[in-house]
Amino acid sequence: MSVENEQYALVMERLKVDIPDLAAQLDQELKRRRAVSGQKLRREERHERASRLEEAHLPALGKTDVAVIPYSGEERVELI
Repeated sequence: MSVENEQYALVMERLKVDIPDLAAQLDQELKRRRAVSGQKLRREERHERASRLEEAHLPALGKTDVAVIPYSGEERVELI
């Protein structure tokens, strides 16, 4: 388990005990993921999405399009 995952787990366990409403709110935010513009996706993510869109016969992501991606371990810690 990474340091970020351990930190996140420890803080969330504490929040679930001390401030359960906040813990639930954070959990929901992480499940919804984060929105980023198509141009801010990492190269690998952009390539993966382009392949899936092509297979579905859909247009490629444009610069103003938005994609939803999971929070990284570091971003989860920053969020809390």
